[in-house]
Amino acid sequence: MPTAVWATGAKTARCLRMEERVAADPLDADAWATLLSEAQQQTPAEYRPLFERCVQSFPSAAVCWHQWLETELRQRDFERVESLFERCLLRCPHIELWKIYLRYLKLEKRCGFKELESGLHMLLDAVGADVGSGPLWVEWVGLLRDAVEPGSLPQSKAVTDARDAFRLALKQPAVGLEALWKEYEAWEGTQSREQAKTMLAEIADDALVARRVAKERKALVDRLSLRRMPRPPRGTPAELGQLRAWRALWEYEASNPQRLDPVQLQTRMQFTFNQALMVCWFTPQVWHEAASWMQSKGHVQSAHFFYRRGLEVLPSHEVLTLAYARLEEAHGVPSAAIALLEALVATAPSPLAYIHLLRLSRRTEGAAGARAVFARARRAEGCTWHVYAAAAELEAQMGGGDGEGGEGASEGVVVGASEGVVVASRILMLALERFPGDAALALHCVRFLVAHHDVINARAVLERSLPQAACAASRELWKAYLDLELSYGSPQSVAAVEARRAAAHPDLRVGSLYQLAAMHSYLDLWPADIRILDALAEPVDPPAAEDPAVPAAPTVPGGGGGGPMVVPNLAGCVEYTGQTLDLDASAILSANVTAEDSSFAPAVPFAIEAFLEALPRRVVGAGLPPPSSYDIQALSGRLQRLPESLSELPTAATALCGSLDQRSAPSGGASAAEVTNQRPSRDPFTARQRKARAEGFTA
Repeated sequence: MPTAVWATGAKTARCLRMEERVAADPLDADAWATLLSEAQQQTPAEYRPLFERCVQSFPSAAVCWHQWLETELRQRDFERVESLFERCLLRCPHIELWKIYLRYLKLEKRCGFKELESGLHMLLDAVGADVGSGPLWVEWVGLLRDAVEPGSLPQSKAVTDARDAFRLALKQPAVGLEALWKEYEAWEGTQSREQAKTMLAEIADDALVARRVAKERKALVDRLSLRRMPRPPRGTPAELGQLRAWRALWEYEASNPQRLDPVQLQTRMQFTFNQALMVCWFTPQVWHEAASWMQSKGHVQSAHFFYRRGLEVLPSHEVLTLAYARLEEAHGVPSAAIALLEALVATAPSPLAYIHLLRLSRRTEGAAGARAVFARARRAEGCTWHVYAAAAELEAQMGGGDGEGGEGASEGVVVGASEGVVVASRILMLALERFPGDAALALHCVRFLVAHHDVINARAVLERSLPQAACAASRELWKAYLDLELSYGSPQSVAAVEARRAAAHPDLRVGSLYQLAAMHSYLDLWPADIRILDALAEPVDPPAAEDPAVPAAPTVPGGGGGGPMVVPNLAGCVEYTGQTLDLDASAILSANVTAEDSSFAPAVPFAIEAFLEALPRRVVGAGLPPPSSYDIQALSGRLQRLPESLSELPTAATALCGSLDQRSAPSGGASAAEVTNQRPSRDPFTARQRKARAEGFTA
């Protein structure tokens, strides 16, 4: 895209689009970046108004000030350059801006030693804590070291200033100071060989700690984007990543790795927060965390400063205003807190802002102030039932009287509590008239009335709200109605409410044990164990069966495993009459019977066949082997041999063991090897019976 020739009035299409975007949104950082890059090539009359508009919208954007300063330096308008230095240097602790200032002092103004040393000293006070300020410290030390004339006394001012500069620079956690220690060691050797070791030993530990901290800080700072323009937060991953990176830096600084004294630590933290605000100017988290840290360390004035500046940038931010108001109230300035909330409801009125103003007025000005705020709030545009609920709560606490604010209100609650509840109930009734059909409001009124022992009016509220509430919202109202009757009603009233709820919501299951358990629960107490509750949970619609001829087994949600609980399908079971029906066992699980198994398929009673059919088919696909025909025959035979009474158990056990011994030998045309291959290798039931017979089992 060619550069716009603004002097002739011709602008590129891209520039025109960016101007339209800036006109629509003055905080469009991307559009401003494009405009400024083209404006630098134009005349002062054209680029200056544009830069002025940009810094008005982004006063902390160091990149904007940097471009403007470079443009003015090319025009050699030094008076305007110095004016820009006064506006931006103390506002933006960016090291590149200060490097421009230092270059201006040396090349343009050609300052002498004193003026240059004063400028360097001011520079290091402003950005000397920057991790990249090492070369500036080296330059300052070199300036003072070169000022020491040969033959100067060890106690002269020049030598003392140079030594102090060396020692101060070596304590800075900045990169680029690695070679300074050797220079200091050599310099001390030229000044006083006797005291050199002592001087070096005094600062050696601090210099090592500073070098370690510099590496750690450099790793944290490398994750930051200091040259980006600030943007209003949009919640993008890049923004969140930058915020986390800044938070990691100031949490590291707050850990005080250099063991600074409280004043030095406060200065370091202020510098870190101010650097973060250069690119997070519109991010409320930074303003709040900076003020919170200062307040936690007892620096109340600094906390006020950050909150005040934050509200200048974000005047309608509700959370920042509430935090600042809380700070003012905590430090005994309730009038300032009220002024903050009044400004908030004037610029960005909301129900929550009025509620906080209502409560603050109640604490500081008493009942009269709170009622005056409520009268304004209920007439305000956008008022919701929450304002009424908050006012009712305060009236119930104040007892309906003219109680004073603060601690004196507790006496009014006891003396006129009933009057306060009556006033609060009237306020809630007004809310119900203004917001009919609001289920949340109705539930809040019911809870309030029940808490104050007014069950009759609680029922009236439910009866009034149920016809007006939406279908989905009425479920909660019916649940509250049922809970109310369970606690304060009779069995007949409970049954009546259940019947009405079933008529209003036919999709709800009636008579479920799980619903019965839920109705009779209290807080986290339930009338059943958690495992039983899982079994009582309402079943969901069964999934489609894989085999159309086999009905799918019903499932229970929350069965305690990885999926739904499997329940046997007993629809095909019949009553067992004791008669033996000769059926072919291969008809039960024909898919699992092979030609080799067919010789072990005697008759199986119908009841056992029905029981096996009712077992869930889902276990076959769960990695378990399917039952063979021999397993089915063995189960059938053992069930039929069970005695009718316990007195016949010894005889039946002996007979069963004998029959099993006879079956262990080969019979028919089958060989012993074939029988061994077809029967299970281990039979625990047979082993137990043999052991019992050997021990003379007679019980």
